[in-house]
Parts: sequence; C-alpha cells; structure tokens
Amino acid sequence: AIYGHHHKDSEEDVDRILSETDEFIDLQRVCAIEFSNTSDYHMAIKINEHEIDVLVDLVGMILNHRHGIFIYRPGKMQVNMVYAATTGGPSIDLFVTDRVATPPDLHAATLSERVLVLPGSHFINNQKDLMPQGFSSPPTRQEFSLPLSGVLLACFNAFFKITPDILDLWLHILLSVPQSFLLFVKYQYHQAARRNILQVVKQKNISSARIIFMNRTASLRDHMRRTSLSDVYLDTRLYNAHTIAVDVLWSGVPIVALPGTSLASRVTASLLLASRLGCAIARDPHDYVDLTRAWVRARPSAANARAREAFKNLRRDGEIFDGDRFARKLEKGFLIALDAKDAGNVGSNYLVSE
Repeated sequence: AIYGHHHKDSEEDVDRILSETDEFIDLQRVCAIEFSNTSDYHMAIKINEHEIDVLVDLVGMILNHRHGIFIYRPGKMQVNMVYAATTGGPSIDLFVTDRVATPPDLHAATLSERVLVLPGSHFINNQKDLMPQGFSSPPTRQEFSLPLSGVLLACFNAFFKITPDILDLWLHILLSVPQSFLLFVKYQYHQAARRNILQVVKQKNISSARIIFMNRTASLRDHMRRTSLSDVYLDTRLYNAHTIAVDVLWSGVPIVALPGTSLASRVTASLLLASRLGCAIARDPHDYVDLTRAWVRARPSAANARAREAFKNLRRDGEIFDGDRFARKLEKGFLIALDAKDAGNVGSNYLVSE
C-alpha cells in the first residue's frame, strides 16, 4: 500500500500511482472523514490499523513532509529510503544505502539509523517505465538551439549544489578545451546564479557566450533528448546530481564524478561503480580535470572509446536500470531486518548479498 498526505502532482502522476499499486490511501481525505482531524497523530492511527510490518519514508526531512507521523511509530519497522541524509532521531530504524554511498566509517559517524546495505547501488529509478522506447528520431543540436559545433559540457544540477571550487574547475576546463561550452538549466534562482557565475567567468577572461543558460524543457522526453546531446556531464561534488545523474546515464552520456565524504556527495560514484564505470570517478580535483579532458579529446584513447560505448549500452543492460532485480534485493533486506528485529537483535546493520 502507498500512503499519501500532501500530493499536488499532476493528475497524470496521480493516475500512474493509482494504476501501479495494490492500494493507495489518501490520508488527508480519509482522516478528515473518519476523525474530522488530519493531525500527524490521527494519520498514524490510520496507518497502525493496517498492521504494517515495514513503513518506508520516501520523502525525508523536507518542506511540508509529515515526519511527525513516524514519531508515533505506526509501523513495526520504519525505514528511511531515497532521502540523502540521516533523519537524526529515534523514529526511523533503518537507512537503505550501499557500500559506496555509505562506507562503514561514514555510517558509524553520521547516521542515527542502522543501515541496510544493498549490493550494487541503492539509488532506485524507473527510467525503463518512463521511457521504454528510447527516441523515435535522433535529437539534434539545432532542435534545441545549441552550438552546432564545439564541445558541450553540461551540468543540470540545482544551482545550490554549485560551489566556488567546482565552478573554478569547470572554468579551468573551458580554458583548456577550445570551442567548449558550459550548459546550465534555468532552475529556481537562475537569475542570481547567472549573475554570480558570469561575474566569475569575467574574472577568468572567458567569453560569456560560452556559458549557456537553457530554458526548462516542456517534457521529460525533451529533457532526455537534450541531455543526450551533451559530450560530457560534469557533476558537482558537495551534493551530486542524483536523479539527474540517472537521466544522464540513461541518455548514454559520460558523467565525471568527484565523490566527497557524505552520502549526498557519493551517489554518482555509487551509480558508476554499480555500472562498472569506475573509470569516470576522479580521485581528486586535478584528476577531475584530466578525466574531463580525456573524454573530449579529438582522438580519444582506445580505453575511453570503449568506456563511452559502455555508457551508451547502459540503457540496454545496465544493472542500475533493472527494477525487478532491485526489488528482489530490497525485499530480501527487509526480511533479514524483520527477522532480526523479531529475534530481539535490534542493534545490527545488515549486509544483503545478491
């Protein structure tokens, strides 16, 4: 069952959820009818009536989330999944992750929850459901008003993820790669971001014409078509691309990652290693620059040519896009953790094998 309490998505999104789940409970509506009250407590009562073994929080500590529901513990075992940080409290028992995103020393120091460590990457997606057929026709640069020649370096991450040190690396790459362009998308606060970025660009004596701020596309399909035109995707370090990284990999575009020390900064590395593409993970800032240059050489090395082909083949055979396989691993992990809880072993972390 799926519980919802604050959905403002399009009717199409809601209809898709309804069609793909056995049961959907709109807690806002049900509690208003049964209790004349939509408090966290009353929503927890409603969930508790269903005797849930595993209650998964798919949102985390963000605006408008009703985390107070979990404080009343309506589920036998309560799980933090997808949210890229700890909840920091006793209401969540388990944190779903993997060995790359959360190495042992990291979860011991930063997480209040016990960890369920999945093989491969923990970062689930449904790209095969959203875009099962690929593109009916090859996208073109002209279609999206992009430069017809030159190297397209892209970062479509939210602007708050772009730090001065990573921007400095990107501009260093621009200076060293002739006829290269840096692409951004006009997300929230793009006017302030544009002003700040172009100020630094001017200080580096780089033409502002090489920095392109693109409008958001009208559809996911157009977003994926445009993404596939990038030559290389440059990830941010402090907070990785996450969902956008999945879009980039589905589009077959190489993505260069520079992992940090938090889970939020290690998701792209997790996806790349699960895809056997660790060659795109930089060891340090200098390596980040060198890797990017290697991807855009006019005459790439044989190793880079093979890796680029591997990126293109991910859509067909990438483990990170195998939803059924992920579901089996997750179910296995939940059963292991539930059995341990029933046996009174509540202080353990759980490592799931294939």
